[in-house]
Amino acid sequence: WLDEKPDTLKIIACGSVVVPGLVEHADDASMPARQADNWQLAPQQRAELLLMVGACQSSRVVLLSGDYHCAAISTIRFQHDGHLKREACAIVTPPLYAPYPAINAHPKDVCAAESLDLGNGWTADIATEAWTGDGYAEISAQPLLSEFWVHVSMRLMRSDARRAPEWITQRRSLRVG
Repeated sequence: WLDEKPDTLKIIACGSVVVPGLVEHADDASMPARQADNWQLAPQQRAELLLMVGACQSSRVVLLSGDYHCAAISTIRFQHDGHLKREACAIVTPPLYAPYPAINAHPKDVCAAESLDLGNGWTADIATEAWTGDGYAEISAQPLLSEFWVHVSMRLMRSDARRAPEWITQRRSLRVG
């Protein structure tokens, strides 16, 4: 499927987050990944999936998930033998309603940078920005000359100092390809 119609945008939607990982389950963290509630629980399968994305014919791939109860956007740079092969992106949508802040992931819990060895000379370098708040994501895609862009608007509701709801929007445009 990833190799068919390589110029078509491919979206891999998954309820459990593939990218980005959580700090507490990073290789050098104190909490083992076997307690993770994301793809860090299965590092081999995570690497296999990312390798498929990095090595496929499709140049336009987006990973889409939720589950962290915070919002995040990642850029994934796939390299083979030290040479950049492609970029993809991962979007973690915010929760519509997350009433228990103590159990939600906080942006500081999300890995801001990861470097994963995918095997066979492949690596994935991941840079992530994360935000807190309930809300939703508006996502659109746009070809522009020889490039392809994914535009994301994270609409997040937070409480201000008076505990009144306040809407903010975080906008990012990501080149995939």
